[in-house]
Amino acid sequence: MKKWVGVSLLIAALVVGAYLSAAQKPKEYFPYDTDSPAPDGLKALYTYFNESEWKAQRWKFSPEELASEPLNHVLFIIEPLTVPSRSDMEDYKAFMSAGNTIILLQENPSGMFETEVENNSSIEEYSTVTNSQNEEFQSTNLSIIRLRAKDEHTILLEDDLGVLATHQQIGKGHLIISTFPRIITNEELTNRDHVSIFFELLEAGRVNENSVLLFDEYARSSEMNASIDELYPKWFLVLMMQGVLVGVLWIWMKGKRFGAIVTEREEYVRFSNERLRALSLWYVRGKQYQAALKTQANFVRQLVQERWGLSTSKEWQDLIPSLQTKLAYKDKEELVQFVNGLTGVLSKEKVSKEEFMLWSGKLDRLRKEVEHFEYRID
Repeated sequence: MKKWVGVSLLIAALVVGAYLSAAQKPKEYFPYDTDSPAPDGLKALYTYFNESEWKAQRWKFSPEELASEPLNHVLFIIEPLTVPSRSDMEDYKAFMSAGNTIILLQENPSGMFETEVENNSSIEEYSTVTNSQNEEFQSTNLSIIRLRAKDEHTILLEDDLGVLATHQQIGKGHLIISTFPRIITNEELTNRDHVSIFFELLEAGRVNENSVLLFDEYARSSEMNASIDELYPKWFLVLMMQGVLVGVLWIWMKGKRFGAIVTEREEYVRFSNERLRALSLWYVRGKQYQAALKTQANFVRQLVQERWGLSTSKEWQDLIPSLQTKLAYKDKEELVQFVNGLTGVLSKEKVSKEEFMLWSGKLDRLRKEVEHFEYRID
């Protein structure tokens, strides 16, 4: 009893210590999280929208829940974890066709809305960005990827390396794509002319203070990629770990020791001979059924001679009277049928696998009967 009290106190101390250490651990955020105050988070931008006259919300639902009517909604899709499915893409297009706007900020948007990109091998640290009115902005060069503009695209922003942002009319709505998502992070938002560059995108999408800004967290969520400490609270994980520990201790306390495993001598002698295994494998692969059957028949004849003194030089038919007196057969015809059938099989040049299995089994039963005087042919 005292032992279990000590174990319980130890487990309780471990629970408290683990919980306190977990509680003191700083919270971790994913990049481009609107709650994240980290350098790669978006809390500064999201807070700015909410503290001004803009209406910003987090959108955590699937695209099929988006409005299919013109409600002046603007959906920000920022660095989605994966390319949306075909049905999700159709829902996004329906959302825009109704008169709403999607602003896609992704460093490599290839595969999103049939977007094509170009890669640059090297870039300068800073670049001069030009809009459609030839106004210039200074920016930190945060990506080597540029967009490949199509006929239906309007170029919004570009630099010496290529196109940075495009606009496309989708039905009554707008699609804005840019390869500079990092300019709106907490670390980069107020650097150089990044705020002005971002508002160029908003202006192209007809975004105003009456618009409802939706930050798409559905495209950035993935339960499959979530770690176990994100799916369950810390206290639950701690209790689970301690439960496993208690279970192990209980099994240990209740456990019993057993002796060594003893292999039967017959199994060891019969199956440990590698030469015997190799020989049997040669018979099987070479389909030497006739030779194997003759070997088995000769072994049984040798056993009959050792047990009953019947010479191996005699033919099987000559052994019928002696076998009838030794074996418990009800009629002679059954024994004669067995001997004649065996003689016929042994006289063949080739034996099929089915015949071998049949007569090998009968010979094996005869062997057992000779050893135990209980043989009965089926």
